Amino acid sequence: MERDIRALRVEARQYIEKSKEQTLSAKEVYNGGACAPALPKWDLPKFKGDVLLFTVFWDQFEAGVHSRSDLRTCLEGIAFDAIAGYSETAANYAAAVATLKSRFGRPNLIAEKHILELMQTEKCNRPTARELRQVHDTVARNVRALVALNKDPLNETLGRGAISSAQAETSSIVRKLWESKVLPEDQEELTLDAFVEFLQSQVEIEEAAVASEKEGCKNKRRTEPSELEQRRRKDWFSSAAALQATVHKRNMCSFCSGEHENATCQRFKNVGVKGRWKMVRENRACFLCLGSGHQMNECSKKVEGVQYHPMLVKKRRREKGQASEYRKVQVDLVGMPTKGRVLLQTARAVMRTMTGDRTVVISQRSFITEELANRMRLNGPLEYVEISTLGGQSKFCKRTRRVQFAFSALDSGEQRAAKQWRTANPLLQRRWKHLHGLKLADQFPRECSKIDVLIGLDYYYDFVSQEVRHGHAGEPVALRTLFGWIVCGTMGEGNKDPNEILRKLWDLEALGIRDAEEARRRQSTEAIRHYIESITFEGERYVVRLPWKTDAHHARLHIATYKRAAEEVLSNMFVDDFLSSCADSGEAEQLVDQLRKLMQLGGFNLTKWKCNSSSVAEAIGVTDVTVNNDRIVSKVLGVPWNLGQDALSFITPHGVISKSRETKRELLSAVAKIFDPMGFLAPFTIRAKIILQSLWQSGTGWDESIPDVLNAKWSRWKQDLHMLPQLLVQRTLIPVDINAVRSIELHAFADASEKAYGAVVYMKVVIVSANNFVDMVIAKSHLAPLKKITLPRRELIAALVAARLVCYVKREIEMTVDRVACWSDSKVALSWIRSPSKSWKPFVQKRVQEIQALVDSANWYHCAGKDNPADLLSRGTTIENLKSNSYWWHGPAWLKMPEGSWPKDDKMSELTDVHAQTVKQEGRKKIVGLLAEQSSDVQYALVLRYSSFERLLRITAWLFRFVKNCRLPKEMRNYGLISVEELLQAERQVQKEYFEDEINCIVKHKALRSSSKLLMFDPYLDEDGLLRVGGRLESASIQEAAKRQILLPHNHVVVDLLVRRCHERQLHADVQHTLAILRQRVWILRARSCVERNIRNCVVCKAQRTVPVEQKMSSLPVERVKVAFALENTGLDFAGPIYVRRRRTCEKAYICLFTCMTTRAIHLELVTDMTAARFVLALRRFFARRGRPAIIQSDNFKTFKSASRELQQLFSEDNSERFDEPPRTLEIYNRESTLDRWILGTVGEISERPTTKDSWRASLDEEETRTVLCNVDAMVSARLLTFVGDDPKDLAISRHLIF
Repeated sequence: MERDIRALRVEARQYIEKSKEQTLSAKEVYNGGACAPALPKWDLPKFKGDVLLFTVFWDQFEAGVHSRSDLRTCLEGIAFDAIAGYSETAANYAAAVATLKSRFGRPNLIAEKHILELMQTEKCNRPTARELRQVHDTVARNVRALVALNKDPLNETLGRGAISSAQAETSSIVRKLWESKVLPEDQEELTLDAFVEFLQSQVEIEEAAVASEKEGCKNKRRTEPSELEQRRRKDWFSSAAALQATVHKRNMCSFCSGEHENATCQRFKNVGVKGRWKMVRENRACFLCLGSGHQMNECSKKVEGVQYHPMLVKKRRREKGQASEYRKVQVDLVGMPTKGRVLLQTARAVMRTMTGDRTVVISQRSFITEELANRMRLNGPLEYVEISTLGGQSKFCKRTRRVQFAFSALDSGEQRAAKQWRTANPLLQRRWKHLHGLKLADQFPRECSKIDVLIGLDYYYDFVSQEVRHGHAGEPVALRTLFGWIVCGTMGEGNKDPNEILRKLWDLEALGIRDAEEARRRQSTEAIRHYIESITFEGERYVVRLPWKTDAHHARLHIATYKRAAEEVLSNMFVDDFLSSCADSGEAEQLVDQLRKLMQLGGFNLTKWKCNSSSVAEAIGVTDVTVNNDRIVSKVLGVPWNLGQDALSFITPHGVISKSRETKRELLSAVAKIFDPMGFLAPFTIRAKIILQSLWQSGTGWDESIPDVLNAKWSRWKQDLHMLPQLLVQRTLIPVDINAVRSIELHAFADASEKAYGAVVYMKVVIVSANNFVDMVIAKSHLAPLKKITLPRRELIAALVAARLVCYVKREIEMTVDRVACWSDSKVALSWIRSPSKSWKPFVQKRVQEIQALVDSANWYHCAGKDNPADLLSRGTTIENLKSNSYWWHGPAWLKMPEGSWPKDDKMSELTDVHAQTVKQEGRKKIVGLLAEQSSDVQYALVLRYSSFERLLRITAWLFRFVKNCRLPKEMRNYGLISVEELLQAERQVQKEYFEDEINCIVKHKALRSSSKLLMFDPYLDEDGLLRVGGRLESASIQEAAKRQILLPHNHVVVDLLVRRCHERQLHADVQHTLAILRQRVWILRARSCVERNIRNCVVCKAQRTVPVEQKMSSLPVERVKVAFALENTGLDFAGPIYVRRRRTCEKAYICLFTCMTTRAIHLELVTDMTAARFVLALRRFFARRGRPAIIQSDNFKTFKSASRELQQLFSEDNSERFDEPPRTLEIYNRESTLDRWILGTVGEISERPTTKDSWRASLDEEETRTVLCNVDAMVSARLLTFVGDDPKDLAISRHLIF
């Protein structure tokens, strides 16, 4: 029968496949034949990752194709990357679609994008129909999309926000129209719909105006303002200003064809506002002037604040006295940037009115101030004038009055009106020869004056003649006018910003003493700036551009060929100047040759050579070289260099000495003119800086005169300026051959006073067989901060400046420095530096820490105040004293001597009581905390924060280590991983909290009280200090922890964590099993109630215990109560399916469960399916590992029958030749679980629960699944067979495996 069924099944399958082939061939014939209809090709939509376009794309794709093979071809960009990991299979198609919908089709994300686009509407600069249409379409499109997403954009908050955002992006004309609409209406009734309708009406108005303009332009010439507009676009930089005033008149009415203006038409006035709008649209009139033939945006009568004709605005009245004519005035201004000051064409003239009134004014262009017009009683008609700068970048409209007046030249008898208060015209300097002897039309010098009249090109050439006097480039030009000669044009650099001068002055003073970390901070700032400027948001992630380093310097590219020249260029090239020094002539000639070749690679020719050696000048063979000459002084990087004496010199600032009284601005300018980057004149310039700080403290303005007291000091300082050229500083630091030098030392001196502080660095060159040389290298001085600080702190700041300065010199001189020494006359500052920085308060600590990082504290020495040359930096001196002061230029006399002749440094031994008290004041106070009482609330707060026993144990151990390390010195502290001893200490803490009395009694060898809960356990303390259970099992061959368990209370949070951990590790075992596992290490008082409480609160166990109904069980069968070996009577069942991962896919698998009817021990096998063949293989594995049972009970007898049939067929006579001996697999009694014996089937079902109770949350591979099944097998088979009591004298507990 079965063979017939199989044969029929094969024939049916073949018939079905043949029918399919015929159907497919018929379709091919139809599609490829001549009768096939020519359908249009379907173009699939493309999606690149725009969230706003995903809904449209998916609707088209789903309606048209919805195929996994076409989905990938329709995706591009980030949308294609989103599903790049999925293969083209049916199983992955749903996952790919779900990924796309979750990535791009989330309603909240789409709504957010629409709101963002609504809030970021593109700005409308001009109220044209095209731009207004774009704003309207953007707002309307996003509003419709939000409504479709059930995100109501019309609510009060979002609607008003959208209105404000869209309104801000429209032009000022549209905004004012909207305000005129909403002003008389109720603000509560304004909605986003009303704003969209308003935009729509404005678009229709503009489109109607454009249509009327196109119609009117067919038969009319282009208007004159349009030609001027075109001319302005072509010639952007005009050389002069132009004023145009055009009056547009219309005599033919567009509404009634009468000979009057449209605005005065009675028919037009008789209708309402809506009727007037209709008439304007129908007649295609201008909405601004009611005229025809032009657009509203090109109307010549456009006025700021008047966007539509008043007769078209609802509830708007014309102002009283409104101008009857509209004039548009175009003012073009030259927009060329310039650094220097420019003189305007100003002149003083007599203005005469028509009534004969006369006054003296200062004029510039063809405008007159209202104040002057009122004073001269000038009257005239009102008109609106729009003034726009070159290119229309700035526009404003004013209601003006047109007046008439005339000018005449100044007469000697005229009396000038007092009006010196508005403009800040610069002083005219008398250094230009072409201006000498001219009778100027303006008064120079003069203070601030008010501009009363502006003369434009409409009357400009009526006053100016053709006679012009020019000077050199950058000098002003003189023009001859009716009023006299006027001066205009550039006059060089004007008054600089004092803030800029101060910044450059302080930057120069900070050279060499800036923080060493400034370069790194600058790089960090640059990185942060790059991050802020380049970060963008794309889809669901932020993207930052890669940071690019600058290209390598060209000299680095040729360092292999021209090594010396490349190194010199990199370190000694300053913009277009090169400065270097060589030891001998040969080295100089070689360097010049390499420099020439290297620079010629870039097309540069080195010129204007300067050298102090005539032999080198002859050898390099150039004609433009300046050699040593005592009369020749050349500037090298701004510092004068006397070539003959090879010395650096200084020059007197121009125009400073001659003035008797100056302002604070001029004082700052004079100080900034002394360029002294090395600080040779620092003791002299610090005096001027102190005066400048005093002016700042007194509140003197920049243009105010210096007070008398400070002016006297300033005058004395200026008197020394004429001696500056007499100062000569030798350029060379090592005047001998470098081979004769034994060592080089750097010595820095620091000092401070109430007014200033500073530091100076000297280089000591120790010669082999001659006297030593000591010369000053660099010096820096600073004003004391305005905030008052103690003198020792100022001395510490000066020491920091000295440390930074000496390190700067050591880094820049490119020579080996054998020793660095720093000197100070402050014992307090030295005591701070020689002590650990952490011992002092933050102010001292930060500076001492940096000083010690720069210069070792052992290299700081004390010197007397009279031997400290830095004292000149803090107090100042004159040029005369500085010139002959060897103490300043070469340091103290003992510095040239060996170290034995230096001042003795007695460290802290001679500190006076005052100094010692000052040192202690900056000491950091030590805070000692004493713990008087420990609150249990803190401990509970710690244990309640963690739900894992292991983590709590580790945290507690870390806390104990921290406390212990705080009490130990640094070298004895414990680091690394937590040790076993520290974990035991954490466990001891729990015992100390609950069994403190018992532990004290045991430590003191006293008997426990009769009321003690531990009396029956015979407790003792082990070598680790843990309280354990006593007993008589010392000789037992079991683990020590099982013989002597640790005693723990039942009502502690830590114990609950321990019980839950054990319960979860045993795969949520029952009370008996969990309690037995706990008893192997700990003994919990009232353990059963503690375990039951925790298992009862277990969430997983609660879910497993939930059953719809509980069936009453019948009596147990014979096999359950008869004594038998383990697995002699076996129950069989399948559990599953579970999912096993094979390569990239997950497939179903099942668990074959064998359970002992007597002991309930189990055996688990993994099978790939529930066929008879797989079951036979699992059965054979079970026999091989557990032995052959006598009875196998199952509730699925069909599988047994099928397996038996296949085994019989396998060992039939037809296949007997394949086996030498038939196996004895069939010698088992197979029993079907019938309805009257259903209880046997429940054995397998009950045994399934521990297997599936923990649920397969993750898909494992086959090996991992088999490992988990083995672990479950061991856990379940280790369950208890006997009751677990609370008496420590109970018998051992029986288990399945022991049984």
